Amino acid sequence: MRRFKGDAHRIQGLKVEVRNGNVDRALKKLRKKVDEDGRIKDYGLRQEFQKPSMKKKLERKRAIKRHEKKLREESKRLRNFD
Repeated sequence: MRRFKGDAHRIQGLKVEVRNGNVDRALKKLRKKVDEDGRIKDYGLRQEFQKPSMKKKLERKRAIKRHEKKLREESKRLRNFD
């Protein structure tokens, strides 16, 4: 989600309907919508300025972690296959 300086009036709120008094389920749906929308992540990234070199460094670090996680899960799956 990309926002610019004058876009404050364009941001829409998220709505979730509570059915049959099931607040827990509605809260779960709201959290899912917020995660998919990327509002929290976007807010965290914009709290302070990050130099482009630091962004690249963090992205590389995240990519390595993702790759290692994928390898761990794959080896775990192969061990369970035997």
